Formats: sequence, structure tokens, C-alpha cells
Amino acid sequence: MPCSDFENLLINYAELAPADRGRTDLHLLACAECRDWFESLAEVDAALASAFEGVHAPATLAVGVQHLVAQSVTPPVSAVPEILDFVGGLGVICATALLAYFFLPPSTLLSAPILFAWSSVLLGLTVAASVWALSSSES
Repeated sequence: MPCSDFENLLINYAELAPADRGRTDLHLLACAECRDWFESLAEVDAALASAFEGVHAPATLAVGVQHLVAQSVTPPVSAVPEILDFVGGLGVICATALLAYFFLPPSTLLSAPILFAWSSVLLGLTVAASVWALSSSES
């Protein structure tokens, strides 16, 4: 087994199963690098234990955190971006229809009054949806 695997085992040395601990101990006898790693881990562990010896979390900490997490409600997703995309699409269609109305000869289009009516409807929908989206995003 490579040393990197033993280094991972050494991090949880106290919780190792007897078979894993025996294999790890044999490797520590043969490998000076892993022995140094293990000694460094033991020094850090002892320093942390002495630094935080008197610090204890209250028994209610876990319950309090779970309660706060349960209370936090994610805000609903706003439909405004989708509406604005729709409004933008309507605006492009309306602008294209108006350009076609003014620049293409009437024989290549639908009759001019029908095209003008559809353009007006699309423009009205665009303005109405824009006003609605902007007013709903303020609240």
C-alpha cells in the first residue's frame, strides 16, 4: 500500500479497526517518512487539545442550529427574468413587423392593415408586460 494511503489511515489512527491498526503499525516501523507524519499529527493533536481544553459547546447548540436552519426559508424564485425575456422577444417581433410594414412592398406581405394590427397588438402586449414586470419587481 502506498504511503499516501497510510497517511489517510494515520489521520484516524484512534478509530482504526484492529486489523488496519496492525498493518499501519508495521508500516510505521518500516517507513521513517510516515513515522514523521504520524509524530507531527500527534503534536498538532496535543496542541489543539491543550488549547481548547476548557472549551465545551453547550448541549443545546445542535438543536438551536437545526431550529435556525428549519426556520430559514428560501425566498421564492422570481418570474421577472422570464417575463422580461418574453417581453424582449415580443419587442423583437414587433420591431421586425414594423420594419417589414414600412420597408417591404405591400404585395409581399399580408395586407397592410392586418400587419399593422398585429404589430399594434404585439407592441401593446410588450408595453403591458413591461409595466407589469417592473411593478412586480419593486415589491
